[in-house]
Amino acid sequence: MALSLFAVVTPADEVRAAAADVKQLPPEACSAARYLTLYAIDPAKRHEALQVIGYTLNTLSNSRAISPPVLVTPTLVRFSINQYTVRQDEFAAWAAAWEKLAESDPYFHLRTEVLNRQESVLSNKSSPRSGSVHQTTNHRPLTTFLTTDGGWADLNATAQLREATHSAGALLRADYFLVQATTTPHYYEFADVPNTENEFLQSLGVDRAAIDHLHANAGANLVLSGVTAKPRRIVWAQGPLGGVYSTLDVERVDAERDPLRRPITAAGLAFRYDLGEWFALAPNGLWRTALFNSAGRRQDSVPDRVAKDTSDPAGDGIVIPIISCIRCHREAGLRPFTDDETKLLSGRVDLFSPDPTIVQRAVEFYDEPRLQRQMEFDRQTYADAVVRATAGMKPEELAQSLAALFREHAYLPVTPQQAALEVGLNLTQFRQALAATRDPVILLLLENRSVLRGQWESSFAEAALAAEAFRQVITSNTRNSN
Repeated sequence: MALSLFAVVTPADEVRAAAADVKQLPPEACSAARYLTLYAIDPAKRHEALQVIGYTLNTLSNSRAISPPVLVTPTLVRFSINQYTVRQDEFAAWAAAWEKLAESDPYFHLRTEVLNRQESVLSNKSSPRSGSVHQTTNHRPLTTFLTTDGGWADLNATAQLREATHSAGALLRADYFLVQATTTPHYYEFADVPNTENEFLQSLGVDRAAIDHLHANAGANLVLSGVTAKPRRIVWAQGPLGGVYSTLDVERVDAERDPLRRPITAAGLAFRYDLGEWFALAPNGLWRTALFNSAGRRQDSVPDRVAKDTSDPAGDGIVIPIISCIRCHREAGLRPFTDDETKLLSGRVDLFSPDPTIVQRAVEFYDEPRLQRQMEFDRQTYADAVVRATAGMKPEELAQSLAALFREHAYLPVTPQQAALEVGLNLTQFRQALAATRDPVILLLLENRSVLRGQWESSFAEAALAAEAFRQVITSNTRNSN
């Protein structure tokens, strides 16, 4: 029986919509235009996903303005790279980060590993015994990954979109983009987070030497952090954009790595830590996060001996910026705490040091009332920015929705119903279109079993091509019958 209606949106539909939309933009705006599609997301969750995408784009921004994306169709979102960058070098870095995602995208592109021609390298070598010269041949088989446009996504429209935007993949899926752009290293590339801690502070306008000279910071020591289950030091300083916070954490606890035993640096003795997690207000009021080790080098993740991400039981437990930070720190980015060092110092007029400046510095630094006031102000700044970036969400709502959308794509298995939606068919049509497959992953789906996201991505091209061919046959049959 011929099927004449396709009630779901297809990848080709979205490419055609983007190609049509970019034509009506001013010529000077086309090269900065990029598109995200919500078609593969449950229709009941698309509005919420759009809000999360608005937040995600703005959290990658270096602009002071909060800029929402534009909903072109019920499933297609457009934005401009210019909305989230200020300088030309930032634009270039943002565009390059996007192209990396397009290069590895499995939903609109076909990525293939090809074997290059073996190169024979001849070299003359002397025999160590006879001194005679002989030739050796070194074979160096090399492989290269090639990314091409997916044939299921309307190649004519794809070519038009590529020509207008100068991008190899101006259209990506919103869920794919979210997962990639909120994890390292892609997050660092989009947000332009430098490689060193000092450069990171400089990018925020923070003068570390001036802060140290003026004693213009404050901190807290925790006997037992609820995040790391170990002692932790929290340090705050005020930058021109807002508060800048770091948490200094340890892999193991001993006298050197206990902040309570070394509350300040004195007589050459300092608290030793292994990793610092940074929260800093970006120009638009959203949090910029980063990880640096004690040597000041940027890190992609927190060693699991330091801390684990328990905010999503479906995840792998590895702490990474920015996704771990936001879904865990639901209290507008800064979790509440009580400073144990202030408790120890409270009421003591005689601290055990022969140097009065050491005593004075400890009293200055561990000032919990002032620190809490600063934190509350920065929380409110962030909360206001979240409302604007999401068109109405509170920070705790954003954290929950961000975690849910991330979980759906990154952690949860792909069901047959979801696979059908992603290639633009209903489940009955999916079974008909893929009936002749020999792909083991697709065969599992046809047996009503779920598969891992990575498995589905490796089979997506075959499924999408078969789905597109199926649609063309059914459409042709329907026309002929009419």
